[in-house]
Amino acid sequence: MLINFIPKAEISAKENLEWLFILRNLMIGGESLLLLISVDFLKIPLHQDALWLTISAIGTVNLYTWIRLQTDTPVTEMEIFSQLAIDVFAIAALLYLTGGATNPFTWIFLLPVILTAIILPHTYTWYMVILTTTLYTFLIPYHASLTPIEPHMMDMMAMSPEAHIMQDEEFFNFHIFGMWFGFVCGAGLVAFFALEVSN
Repeated sequence: MLINFIPKAEISAKENLEWLFILRNLMIGGESLLLLISVDFLKIPLHQDALWLTISAIGTVNLYTWIRLQTDTPVTEMEIFSQLAIDVFAIAALLYLTGGATNPFTWIFLLPVILTAIILPHTYTWYMVILTTTLYTFLIPYHASLTPIEPHMMDMMAMSPEAHIMQDEEFFNFHIFGMWFGFVCGAGLVAFFALEVSN
């Protein structure tokens, strides 16, 4: 068979790209479903046009990946890392449009780090940690704010003296910093253990 004459490293790289193609399809489907639920059922006012444009861009990248998989050109590690980096920027764009670092789905940044640690040499993992951490940090001050799902909750809180602490900006910023610090620690641990296992 022809596959017996193809270097094992090239087969592995192409298989990794195939898995990335499949995972990205799942990502597109999940994002689309979540957007529809948020807008149509939860009635959350979102930047729909920009969000759909971002999801469409991810779909375009995946279409290119599918076409790329039909060719015989060897898949390189840098190509796989570049595609993962594109996914990270897409995730950052989606998070930017949905509250930035205040979005509870910021943990999704860990997925590209884990994937990089699994399928690429450990050097790429540290690059991915730096990229995701930089974008996460950017999303703390820069993002599109969201309208609360239940605005009347703030009025109820205002009637309770004990509720003032929850409205305190410093307390909220500390919470956001805690989420960021937790991500940095998690991403660093993933990279560290990937390095230890490879050794």
